[in-house]
Amino acid sequence: MKLKFVLIIILITTIIFSCGTENNDNHIVIGIPADTETINPLFSFSVEGGTITELLYLSLAQSYWDNKSGEMKYIPMIAKDWAWNRDDNSIVITIRDDIFWSDGVKFSIDDIIFSFDIYSDPKVQSRALGYFEKFITYENGHVDTSKTFEKLDNNKLKIKFKVDSKPQIFDIDLLIVPKHFWSKFNREEIPTLNINTFVTCGAYKLEKWEKEQAVILAKNPKSFLVSDETIDKIIFKIIPEYQNRLSQLMVGDIDFMEDIKTDDIAGLKNISNLNVVPISGRDFDYIGWNNISPIDYANSKITPNKFFGNPEVRRALTIALDRDMVVNEYLNGYGAIASSPVSKIFTSIYDSTIVKLAFNTQLAKSILKTEGWIDTNGDGTIDKNGTEFSFVMHIPSGNPRREFAASLFQNNLKTIGIDVIIESNELGYFIDNLFEKQFDAWMAAWVVPIPTNLKISWYSDLEQTPLNFSSFQNKEIDELFNKLETVNEKEEAKIYKEIQYILYKNQPYSFLYWIDNIASYNNRITNISISPLGAIKNCWEWKLNNY
Repeated sequence: MKLKFVLIIILITTIIFSCGTENNDNHIVIGIPADTETINPLFSFSVEGGTITELLYLSLAQSYWDNKSGEMKYIPMIAKDWAWNRDDNSIVITIRDDIFWSDGVKFSIDDIIFSFDIYSDPKVQSRALGYFEKFITYENGHVDTSKTFEKLDNNKLKIKFKVDSKPQIFDIDLLIVPKHFWSKFNREEIPTLNINTFVTCGAYKLEKWEKEQAVILAKNPKSFLVSDETIDKIIFKIIPEYQNRLSQLMVGDIDFMEDIKTDDIAGLKNISNLNVVPISGRDFDYIGWNNISPIDYANSKITPNKFFGNPEVRRALTIALDRDMVVNEYLNGYGAIASSPVSKIFTSIYDSTIVKLAFNTQLAKSILKTEGWIDTNGDGTIDKNGTEFSFVMHIPSGNPRREFAASLFQNNLKTIGIDVIIESNELGYFIDNLFEKQFDAWMAAWVVPIPTNLKISWYSDLEQTPLNFSSFQNKEIDELFNKLETVNEKEEAKIYKEIQYILYKNQPYSFLYWIDNIASYNNRITNISISPLGAIKNCWEWKLNNY
């Protein structure tokens, strides 16, 4: 009866969904747990948002993962070719002459210059703020376009960097936005604008965005990236409930799904038309501890958080969490305990000498007692100076792994006298509050940047590094980040290991565990390459069997 009910629900949702799309065999449906908060590349912080915007916009270069070397490499995209001048820290880029925006305006070098300008402008607070330390900038990190860019002709642009900054193609890997569209807005108002129509130039264009139902992308026939074999439509279908997503994958209503529970792998492998692929080394879960007071920050003051301002308390919290149970019982070994934000796939900079903080309830209690947290009134909750250790831990909705872990950790912390209330939030609300630093504690995932960039998350200047969600501030780590801009590769590896140890020692996050992202897809999809760069990467190269 239960199976019959599930199939009826799937049938109903499929009928409803199909009513909003054309009947076209040359399309694929990707099941995702939550709607993207935006398709604006300036602010697409979520995994879903990033995946979709990369199909709508172009970068100067196209990245891919080289399995042989274990590194990210680049081939031309907007740039037809490039030439480095290492002596004066510059690169000359020649752009393609056949790119047009979706409103018919021809792509130009002015769009490139404008994009670096607007992404780096602190007034805009874009997702890339803090990425431009190798560029010639003003004191606030805003790229000085007059000193950085030299337009050699209509198709050739010279980009200059700081002396000894060791620029790479990665540093110019940015989704380019149209100047003629975005320049008409007041920059201080851009973060709060409610815009539903965007001008794009990617392999796909937005056909329809049905909020909380689907984002439908149609092939852009004018794009140089596509061919007759390119899939006509990529449909991102929002299915919040995990079991519903899985069931739709199994019966063929969706073609692609990520974040599959390890318990379900064996069942999927028994279905002849499905492939199952684990992706290791990029994703870790963490609990963020706000190092500062949210109330005071809202009033433009920075003071220590009454619960989490003390690194010893944060260390005790990590020790109190039974992370191994999640790895062994939930992930079934498709993961490993995390001790820092650096993945093992970065072999040259990963610090293998760091010893994980083992689960130890008694040690956690002892540390908290030393720091003044004891149960003075016998109600089962520890307190200090009249404040009980009770807080809300926020999690984004729709992720069963996080729900499982949050419940487990809630019980772990209750054992040491800490009262935790779990609150599940819609993704947009969750992200907004992270940036406004209004959560005391939250559980989320982080995808490690390639190449590694820790400064954007851990540098003390909260204005220049808005991704420093925990508001961690440490002078020693700031000095190390500043040194990274001028050292050679050997010294860089040493500095990264020192940074890892500082984060390990201070525990601004409780680094939980690395997670193998298990993806499954219908084998009617061919020419698909799943790598550490993402499961849905460069999918304009995908093709369909028998079409």
